Formats: sequence, structure tokens, C-alpha cells
Amino acid sequence: MTYPETTDIDFKENVQAALEQQSRARSNDDALRGREYSAGNLFEGVADGASVGILFEMPASAESFAFVDSRFSITGKWYVQKVDSVTKDSAGTSIEPNNRLISDGDASATAEYGASVSGGNEWSRKVVGSASGQGGNLSLSPATSNGSAVIIQPGENVYVVAENNSNGDADVSIDVDWTETPISDIEELVE
Repeated sequence: MTYPETTDIDFKENVQAALEQQSRARSNDDALRGREYSAGNLFEGVADGASVGILFEMPASAESFAFVDSRFSITGKWYVQKVDSVTKDSAGTSIEPNNRLISDGDASATAEYGASVSGGNEWSRKVVGSASGQGGNLSLSPATSNGSAVIIQPGENVYVVAENNSNGDADVSIDVDWTETPISDIEELVE
């Protein structure tokens, strides 16, 4: 597939605005269809130098893709990042996903904390907070300059991890939000 080269700045801005509007409309549509989910965990008193994370997996049998964003709320100073295509060495504790529609639909994807993982493709690390105890929030999502959403296909995974660098115990909350889009919808887009 080739894309036309566009140099007209007004045209580019109009296209960007249209894409943002379509994205918001798509998100509302996905929410009303029960396709938006969230899973997270609060990790309290994490020792300095220790890492915690959430493993997000889309089973090979799933008939949808997942568009995954992550958010960190912290006390102290943390390094955070995404690592895709990890090997799960041992299982952790499952997290029951919440559906944004509340009363509808089970997720195809799974999330867990405390899993032991190895390998994978590391995305760039980001820093949030400070060692002086000041906390903060950071989203790794397409709406920010801190990273894009990860698109997870059936059989793939991503590990969202935070490492404490606060010079003492600190807390972190990790939330993973995702939209599951049926493969048939994606096939319609690329035809």
C-alpha cells in the first residue's frame, strides 16, 4: 500500500482533525459494543531496585486484536517501560478485567501480575516521579508523547513493568486499558 505525499499544511491539519474525530467516535462505538476493558493492580511498599508488572496476553485462539495503553501512578521515582513478546516462565495472579460497558462482554485477553517473564523486545524506558518523594502519573499511550499503543495480535503479549528507584520503599499502580477489535473489522479496513 502506498500513501500520497502531502505538503499542504492546511490539508494535513484537516486530515489530522478528521482522524482524531473518527478515533473518538470509534472509541465511543467500541465502548457501547462492550469492547473496552481495563485491568490493574496497586503494588504497595515495593523495595528500592525491585520491579513489578502486569503481563497482558491475547490467546492464539482469540478472534480479535487488542489496542493496549498503560498508565502508572506512583510515589517516589520509577523507571517504566513496555516489553513485548516475552516468555512467561511462571504464571502470576490473574486480574479480572473490567468492561467499560460494565454489564456486557468478557474479554478475550488476559492480564496477570506477579508472573515471571524473560526475554522480549524492550521499548524505551521512561522516568516518572523523583527520588525526593514527589509522585506522578505517566501514560504510555498514543494520546501522549510517551509512547504509542501496542497492537497485540492473537498469540502475542506485552509486559508493562515498573522499577522502583526511589532510594526506599514506594508504591505504584499500574493500569492496562485496551480495546478488542474483531479481526473481521480490521480485514474490512485493509481491503
